[in-house]
Amino acid sequence: MKTKTATVLMVVLVCGAAWADQRPPLQVYLPRSVKVKSDSLSLGDIGLVRSDEQDLPGRASAIAMGRAPWLKETIVINRQTILSRLAANGIPRDMVQITGAQKVSIRRVQRVIGPDEFLKVAGAFLERQRPGPVGSRWRLVGRPKDLVVPDSRQITFQSRIGGDNPGSRLAVTISVMSEGKELGSVEVPFKLVYRCRQAVTTRNIAAGEKITPQNTKIVSVPSDWPEDPNYAQPFGRTVTRRLAARTVIRPVMTTPSPSSVLVKRNQTVLLRIRTFGLKITDIGQALQEGRPGEFIKVRNVSTKRVITAKVAYDGSVEPVIEETRR
Repeated sequence: MKTKTATVLMVVLVCGAAWADQRPPLQVYLPRSVKVKSDSLSLGDIGLVRSDEQDLPGRASAIAMGRAPWLKETIVINRQTILSRLAANGIPRDMVQITGAQKVSIRRVQRVIGPDEFLKVAGAFLERQRPGPVGSRWRLVGRPKDLVVPDSRQITFQSRIGGDNPGSRLAVTISVMSEGKELGSVEVPFKLVYRCRQAVTTRNIAAGEKITPQNTKIVSVPSDWPEDPNYAQPFGRTVTRRLAARTVIRPVMTTPSPSSVLVKRNQTVLLRIRTFGLKITDIGQALQEGRPGEFIKVRNVSTKRVITAKVAYDGSVEPVIEETRR
């Protein structure tokens, strides 16, 4: 019995050695799927090439298999195509053994940049640039789509403002860069939000009553449009109808009040100076009497300068022209 078993083992070993001697010199293992970075494909990109012959693996690996897939594209190459390309390059079919999958799916190595990442980049850019006049903000009005780009460890973002005019929608254009080359871009739409003043009643105001700082306050509210450059506070005007508390006063709700002298000569007045978005107050002495809206001479008590100022309805004055020291 032992002799019979030994004989069988000897036959198997001899046959195995004979099969190994008859094995094709080039073996190609084909995976089900691969991802590539290059723009063109070679056999070495999509399969594992082996051979006992010294130069054969390198020559076979370099054989072209066509273009690489574009972003979001999948290319499928089957065994028959591989054998045909090898045969066309001087490696016949009987020299090749392909194992593994029947076909390989090839995709591009890529990176998907989502909307949240673009919104973060756009928000940081807007905080730095602050488009629009002082005090304005912005409101996002749309979300960008995903952007698929070739994968890279050195991806950076470049942002810039695009759009027509401050009264319309604008956009932050974000370019995705790698090694000085633009891989793609998206636009993040937004709209400027302005700060505008409104006069709001603080209590009920009867028809025919004057608007004063005691019954009305000026508040700042967001608006889709810039404030009217001719905006004037309504103090001193007369309401034409009864207004409830917390009513926004519109121009059609008021009429000019009969003018009377509001500032007398030598009277101490409050100077309200507006410059570069700042409000500064000081004390002055009226050198002339004046009615609301009139221009009078006022001496600044601190600097001793005589200036031209406009009389406001609340009795304060706002400088418009600075003159020489007197």
